[in-house]
Amino acid sequence: QEQHEINNIKWAKSVEKSFEGLNKLVTDIKAYKGRTTNPRT
Repeated sequence: QEQHEINNIKWAKSVEKSFEGLNKLVTDIKAYKGRTTNPRT
């Protein structure tokens, strides 16, 4: 049971990390799109 909880914590941390990376990616894409569409308007 204890081992199971440790695995859950490890999994939660890795999910948090990948989610952070995903958020950064989305932000970067938004910034990039904002840069490319700005001069046209």
